[in-house]
Amino acid sequence: APEIASGTVEIKGIAREAGFRSKVAVVSMDKSVDPIGACVGQKGTGISTCVSEFNGGKVDIIKWDQSEAQYIANALAPARVLAVDLNETDKKATAWVNEDQQSLAIGKTGQNVRLAAKLSGWKIDIKVKAESLSVEDAVAAAKRDEATVLAAPAIQAAPEAVEKKAPKKKATKKSTKSTAKKKAKAK
Repeated sequence: APEIASGTVEIKGIAREAGFRSKVAVVSMDKSVDPIGACVGQKGTGISTCVSEFNGGKVDIIKWDQSEAQYIANALAPARVLAVDLNETDKKATAWVNEDQQSLAIGKTGQNVRLAAKLSGWKIDIKVKAESLSVEDAVAAAKRDEATVLAAPAIQAAPEAVEKKAPKKKATKKSTKSTAKKKAKAK
């Protein structure tokens, strides 16, 4: 985009999973220029160039913000985030969403929240706000008791989850004998 070349729009960060999806954070140095619109371009010409440079895949262009909480909320787009609570000590953010936004915030195989975490540099938990609580009450309840799960368990981005396989059951003598009898009858 010419706005990037001229310095009117600046790229603040890029997070990508090659060939699948990328998130690009942009900011405008000129208040009259929309950074996202400038990158998308007329009829999507700017974004199509960007997609080809990234060798295909989806590209989300999000607005960078000085406020870490707002930046994290923007990075979780296309999900609509109600609030973001920051734990500066652990560099951990909790993003509150309505139940219908949870799958969007997490993304397919956790991709959206993983890219948002890479882009922002924060560990991000997605929590669903219980319908009966206001956002403020939900955040306050979670702060009072970290173990409280209001509507659904938290999904955490970073570090990668490790799957454990269940141990295989050992065959007993009885089952081995019955299998041998069945094989003998089949012949």
